[in-house]
Amino acid sequence: MGLSLVVAIIPKDSAENLVTDEVSDLCVHIVSVQARGTVVREKWTDRFLPFIHPEEMVYQFIVESSNEDALIKVLIKNGRFEWSNAGSLMVFPCDYVSSSNGVITNASEIVYTDKLKSDLTMIVAIVQKDKADALAAYSMSLGITGPTVIFGNGKGIRDRMGLVRVAINPEKEIMSMILPKEESCVIFEKLCMKGGFHLAGEGLIYELPVKAGILNSPSVITEGVQSVSMSQIIQAIDDLKGHSNWRRSSVELKRSSKGGNLAYLENLTRLTCFIPEAISDNVVMAAIHAGAPAASLCHGDCVKSAVKKNVRDDTISLGNPQDIIEFILSEEMVETILEAIHQEVQANSVSDYLVMTHSIPKAFTYLE
Repeated sequence: MGLSLVVAIIPKDSAENLVTDEVSDLCVHIVSVQARGTVVREKWTDRFLPFIHPEEMVYQFIVESSNEDALIKVLIKNGRFEWSNAGSLMVFPCDYVSSSNGVITNASEIVYTDKLKSDLTMIVAIVQKDKADALAAYSMSLGITGPTVIFGNGKGIRDRMGLVRVAINPEKEIMSMILPKEESCVIFEKLCMKGGFHLAGEGLIYELPVKAGILNSPSVITEGVQSVSMSQIIQAIDDLKGHSNWRRSSVELKRSSKGGNLAYLENLTRLTCFIPEAISDNVVMAAIHAGAPAASLCHGDCVKSAVKKNVRDDTISLGNPQDIIEFILSEEMVETILEAIHQEVQANSVSDYLVMTHSIPKAFTYLE
């Protein structure tokens, strides 16, 4: 039996009907996080105005492979993800998962519903607070669908610097964007340079392969009675041609064929922990002391049982605060950090937690 991570990004006002009893029954674990989208105005005269940031919800569903296709079909129906501007849905098979119920490794091969596209890539950028907008604007100028931004905190280096840490802002913005795999090499390099990730203290950017997904998040606000936006027209042309290479200029294609000049970090692992908020700091510091270089943390809610009725039929559980902690590690360090996390969890008698890993083919950050 294998497990997968299914991520749904949906406008907040459409999220109410997404997680039903049927969805909850199909999943092992569900966590939600509040986020913001990035949308531009379609009129060129309004492009100089600040971005519109619609409220979004990011749901992370951990599901057994045997239930995955059923879950995706229910989510597509509940969230109407096939509709324009309805949101995005992505599947990431897990390399390793452990929880209070035990350890599961070697994810099974997945049979995808024909409604999902393959060969997608997610790019995640962790930047200083208030710097995501500039990178989002640049990414959208490259044709990327409106990025999603989650507020978080950085942990690790700052916590080890004593009084000097007051000069480092712990607040971070975690920006994610989805794009076709064939475009990822050129765009990743451009984002590395535009975001200044080659400079000290500017953050980290990495790629995460998406095995399958639906990409219908909004990018442009239309006005009047116009029924389609330019972003929808571009997507339709992509579908007709079967690729998106037509968007790229000959100059860009020649540049990409020569390869990039940046030295990327390769063969890394993203280790993600869903941990009760009350002990998340303890878990982070246990991992840091065991050798983890740093961590990013954002606050969410465990909603696995949020739609389950209690003993009284007229009451509904409201879920519980749960933090999402992410470490980017070398392959050699993963087992050591996992052991440190498990020891800390056991020492605190925590029963409601989950840890999973995903392979990262490349990342980029400042190195001394």
